[in-house]
Amino acid sequence: MGVFLGKPVMIETPLVTATKVCKDYEMRTYAPALAATTVCSGDMMQGSEGFRQLARYIGAFGTPANRKEAAQTTEGEKIAMTAPVVTAQQGGGGAEKIAMTAPVTTSQEGLSYKMAFILPSKYKSIEELPKPTDERVSLERLPSRVLAVRRFGGYARKDDVAKQTKILLDALARDDVTVCDGGQVELARYNDPFTPWFLRTNEVWTQVQNQQEDDDTVH
Repeated sequence: MGVFLGKPVMIETPLVTATKVCKDYEMRTYAPALAATTVCSGDMMQGSEGFRQLARYIGAFGTPANRKEAAQTTEGEKIAMTAPVVTAQQGGGGAEKIAMTAPVTTSQEGLSYKMAFILPSKYKSIEELPKPTDERVSLERLPSRVLAVRRFGGYARKDDVAKQTKILLDALARDDVTVCDGGQVELARYNDPFTPWFLRTNEVWTQVQNQQEDDDTVH
């Protein structure tokens, strides 16, 4: 469940196959998924252009900017909204959802960021997905991953994200958890801009090496 336009709604989120609760964070194993992604210039915390490109792909603003190659019509296919939106910064030294899924993800390379919408689980392969008509939008397959996750509420401002990222990474270092990909962190936002601050849910994620699950793991 998420909150969109200020109202609670049932929205698909990425499938978690195992969860382990730790002090200051959770360890989650995510199933493979498909994502629509785009890379834009600018600050990832102000990723409106990336969001618009991906929202147009799924048809959130009207006619979908996609096409089915084998379809008998030129009309695009609407894709359901999912949560969260995920963003990540790459190479710049900072923190980083066809229905729309949650999260939407974004990442930055220097002064650019990558944003991703995780796509609904009914799509099992990239071949099943409608092809973007905007060449800036790409389709990717995400492998199964183990993510260390820290949740926080309110607006995800830059200072808040930096604070929560530090808490997460310090906790992982304390627990001798090995972080993959040079410690890249993704910001996952589960709500639209109209949701009041006290109903908002955000998370910072980072991929870690798979560790043997112990008795505290919940399936």
